[in-house]
Formats: sequence, structure tokens, C-alpha cells
Amino acid sequence: MAESIIFTGKKCNNNCTICSVDAGEDKDALEMEDIEQKIKEALKVSDRISLTGGDPTEHPHFLEILKMAKDLGCKGIGVGTNGVNLADRKFVEEMADLGVDNVSIAIHGPPSVHNKITQKNSYDKAIQGLVNSIQKEFKKGVTMDSVVMRSNVSYLGKFWESALRMGVKRVNLMSILPEGRASTNFQKEALSYSEIKKFFYKNKETLKKFEIFFLMGFLRCSFPPKAPSALSHIPDLERSNWDFYGREGTPSKNFEKKDVCHNCPYSKNCAGPRRVITDIFGEEDFYNMLEMDNFIERSIKLESS
Repeated sequence: MAESIIFTGKKCNNNCTICSVDAGEDKDALEMEDIEQKIKEALKVSDRISLTGGDPTEHPHFLEILKMAKDLGCKGIGVGTNGVNLADRKFVEEMADLGVDNVSIAIHGPPSVHNKITQKNSYDKAIQGLVNSIQKEFKKGVTMDSVVMRSNVSYLGKFWESALRMGVKRVNLMSILPEGRASTNFQKEALSYSEIKKFFYKNKETLKKFEIFFLMGFLRCSFPPKAPSALSHIPDLERSNWDFYGREGTPSKNFEKKDVCHNCPYSKNCAGPRRVITDIFGEEDFYNMLEMDNFIERSIKLESS
């Protein structure tokens, strides 16, 4: 059963340049009464929740939220965090005791790259939080999140190799969204579709070393045509460029299918390229990306074989 996502507010101890919700230290956390109501509604459709923000561990009553969720009948809790507060081993133990069984920690590259993106000297604590979480062996696992952008795209391959040596088994790659604080930096940080495809081809073998990896916000055609087998750990391929978190629903007005998209075997579950990307880099870049590996023609053959 899928987790229901609970937003706890915009309070966060980082100040990421690519934050899609404009979170920060001076932002507000949601009132406990509001969070309680959200959890009650969520538990009507799922017995699991995932806390997000901001950074939910920065909520002044974070541990109380966990206890409340557990008391309300929640069977499992996921937490999406920057990992800074998880550098405290006791804090990690308390989270686990109160029902957390799945942790996602956002780390966007090696020290200088990560600290520049977060606008804080947060790398060391984030890594310690990651290590503490791996050592705790949360039942549903630990995932390392990274937003793929111009500032880190050339560093991620080697960084993932070091993450593998630390014991990371799951990674989640996200595309930058033109929302929140990221909207100000989007044009500077966004990658063209051709650049994204080159990135996946270059790092394909490294990504295959992880037990599981997730992709959020990327076009299916930006992966190699043989992705279902060559990149066998990608879940929900057909929904990867739908709205944030891949929620069920209709394609956003922020996407626009091109004529060529209707020939793609994944068309029925794809919203098409993001308008702002084609506005920045031109439609020609999208078509060039498809031609790099004759994606549609090869995908049709793969799907019919």
C-alpha cells in the first residue's frame, strides 16, 4: 500500500537554491491540530504515511507527531529529510522507536557542491545522518535523494561510487522543479533534454550497482530505450514525468505532448515534455534527444518483442 504524504510546513535548517517549496529557518511549521487532521484523513486510504516539508525533523514537535501517528494506528512512517538532525544517533533511535521505518536523506553531491546548493555547511552532518540511518537498518530502508542540476551533474557519478562504499543501496534522482525558490534559479540550473540523456547514458553502469533507484520528474524517453532491462530498478517508468511525487491525476498544463509523442509506446501514461524546458532550450533539443538513440523506433520494437 502506498504512503500518504503529510506536509509538515516549510521550516528547514537548510536554504537550498533549488527548493521547490521555498523552505527555510524563518519559515513556519504547521500547527499540531492541522497535522493531526491530515494524518487522520491519510489513514482512511493508507496505513502508512510519509512526512515531508521543509524538513519535518525541524518541526518543534516532530517526535510528538511520530507518537501521535503511531497512536492513531499508523503502521509505518517514512521521513524525508536533509539528514542534519539525524547526525545525532539518539535522535535516530527515538525515530525508530516511534514508528519510523523508512528514511530519505537529500545529499546533492560532494562537500563543496552540496554546501553551495544548501547554502549551509551541512554536508558533514548530512553524511553522518546517512551513516547513522544505514547502521540503524530501518525496516523499509534508507534512500539517498539527489536533485540533478547543472551545479552537480558532472560530480554525481563519482559521488555515487563513494555512496556505494558507505553502504547506500537506494537512490532517488529528482529533476529540478520550476517552483518555490527553485523558480528563481531554474533557468541557470535546468538541464536540456539532450544533456539529461547523456547523463543517464554516462552513469548507467554506476546506477545499476544500487539495489533500487527511483526517478522523479524525468521523461521516459530521456532514459536508454532498454531501460526496463538495462536499468532494471526503475519503478513506475511510465509515470516518471507526471506531477510532483508521481501522484495519480491528469497531466499538468505545464507539460505539452508533441506530435511525435503519439507514436511512443509510453504515450498513454506520459504528459510530454515540460513546457519551460522547451521554452529555454527550444523544441529542437527535444527532438535531438529522441534522435540520439532512435528512442521511439527502438522502444516500439522492444515493446512488441
